[in-house]
Amino acid sequence: MDDGSRRSPSDPSARANDEASLQALIDVLRVATRHDNLLMRPAFDEVAEALGRHIPFTRLAVMTYEPEGGRVYAMTRDVHDAVVPFGQLFPIFADEERLRALHADVFYCDDTRLGTDLDRRTGEAGMLSYLTLPIGPVRPEVQALLVLAFPAVAQARTTPLPLLREVGALFGRNFARAMASARQRRLAMILETSGDAMLAWDQGGRITDANAAAAGLTGVARAALIGSPIADLFGEVPDPARSQDGVRLELAVRGPGSATKAIVSATITAVHDDPQVAAHALLRDRSAVALAEREAELHLGRVRELEQEHSSLLDMSASSAPRRPSASCS
Repeated sequence: MDDGSRRSPSDPSARANDEASLQALIDVLRVATRHDNLLMRPAFDEVAEALGRHIPFTRLAVMTYEPEGGRVYAMTRDVHDAVVPFGQLFPIFADEERLRALHADVFYCDDTRLGTDLDRRTGEAGMLSYLTLPIGPVRPEVQALLVLAFPAVAQARTTPLPLLREVGALFGRNFARAMASARQRRLAMILETSGDAMLAWDQGGRITDANAAAAGLTGVARAALIGSPIADLFGEVPDPARSQDGVRLELAVRGPGSATKAIVSATITAVHDDPQVAAHALLRDRSAVALAEREAELHLGRVRELEQEHSSLLDMSASSAPRRPSASCS
């Protein structure tokens, strides 16, 4: 493939191609500036749409070859067969020579119908040629590839490589931030959907964050919790030094027109490296358990009272019973 390096600078077709590639790169960069994580599906689809206005590919994907196998982190322009679904881990090629070729430089498959099992599945899905371009080791143990598939045999070879190298480099630079962002998003989703209430407060005892379960437990909307004193909920600012291993606390609960107390199991941890958070707490409602324990104590107390009453009745019966005359000997 002649990517333009052998053409004369005065060649009108070369200038046109360069201008088209520059415009394509500008369109892709405009998308990249709006997103921290280009591997999230909406952002990736925007990148693919911007690039697709200049290159007639059928599918664009970023794939990684990890120790566990290959993973498709993003793809677009779905056809009738997904081949490898978004985010799925799949077995990598057993052919080590081919793997080395994939990661050495641009790799072309001119006719997928004549390739590996995965290639043939790609061909059956209507993509008859593709190219892969390494985008560098995104982590020491992970290699990543930019993949473009096309509907015609050998069509991949018509793609302007300088443009694709720039796009690949863009994904490569974004990869570490994208993985960190995705992990933070997953953790945030776990915290937000957790059934356990979570609260954090600053050095001044003002609540800095709360999840949905905390709002449900306290009866206070999350927006109203943020900035309010944690002492309003517990009567004082909980001390992490006394609560690391879990303690029972009374928590103020606001209901419709009334306020009650809930018994919670609290694990409170001090935070020393965040200027906005002095401590965070994991709370689990134990009101039902506390109520059951109180009912059990009352029941046990009643059983003991009955036992004492029964014992007293037996003693009274024994003392009031008539004595039989003793037998005499003649």
